[in-house]
Amino acid sequence: MKRRKISALKKFSKFEFMRDIMVKEIGLGIKNNKDIFFLNADMGAPALDEVINKYPKNVIHCGISEQNMITVGSGLALRGSKVFCYGMAPFVTARCYEQLKISLSAMNVPVCVVGIGPGLGYADAGPTHYATEDLGIIAALPNFNILTAADDISCRILTKKILNSKMLSYFRIDRDAFPSVYNRKNLKYFDKSFKKGFNEIIRGNHTCIITSGYLVHKVIDYSDNLKKKKNYLGIIDLYQHSPLNTKGLNQVLKRYKKIIIIDEQVEKLGTKSILFNEINPSLLSKIKSYSLPNKFIFENGGRDYLLEKNGVNIKEIIKSI
Repeated sequence: MKRRKISALKKFSKFEFMRDIMVKEIGLGIKNNKDIFFLNADMGAPALDEVINKYPKNVIHCGISEQNMITVGSGLALRGSKVFCYGMAPFVTARCYEQLKISLSAMNVPVCVVGIGPGLGYADAGPTHYATEDLGIIAALPNFNILTAADDISCRILTKKILNSKMLSYFRIDRDAFPSVYNRKNLKYFDKSFKKGFNEIIRGNHTCIITSGYLVHKVIDYSDNLKKKKNYLGIIDLYQHSPLNTKGLNQVLKRYKKIIIIDEQVEKLGTKSILFNEINPSLLSKIKSYSLPNKFIFENGGRDYLLEKNGVNIKEIIKSI
């Protein structure tokens, strides 16, 4: 069994945890609007302690009871409040699916369900803590907007987007801290680009990789050689899986000769199944998909090890292009 190299994780320590960024933005929102509520299912974060100290009436600790949290959140939203329901990704999706379906989706109640650690984000915690099907099961529910943050900038912008809207959303945030993908100073540019559901981080003409969240970083890390080939490789951060910007994606993807999907979900309920149902059929023959097998993962060894062992070896995928 391989172990995670702790030294390799230290380079991320100077970056802020995305969940703290989100909580801080919500705290700023509460400062201007005392009708914003943050519901918590027994989850902590350093930034949350600060919000609790400043606005104790706006943070509701629901305990280890995600089903009840969703129901409480629905009730608050129906009376006009802005509500965030915060917990581990598998527990705020699969554990309380009926509440998501009836209390939120059926009535299109504008609550934001925040799932921390999607995919194998809680590596070594076992299948009870993995959310390797959350994309598919939430995409099956009408009215949900599914958003995935890849870094601090996208997390901040998407949080603001949710705060300033009345949409029902599922917001997927990784539990770790990562370097910036969108490392430009012009945030107004990103405010504009984050309205179309995806961002072509690198523009290419030959091969395009579609991915999201944690895997955006892995793809960028292993793509140095391909990036040196001018206009060869394109990388798309698909930060919004539902509703999908079909028209925009079709327009971008028709430029490429090959399309590769890299996903931290089981194939039946991941990015491939979502795209295949919606994009132009003429593009399907160009697509090759890498995703997790439809099975429970019991091994330990860290997130990257589990990905590699289960068919999502980013380094080898990039080599094969």
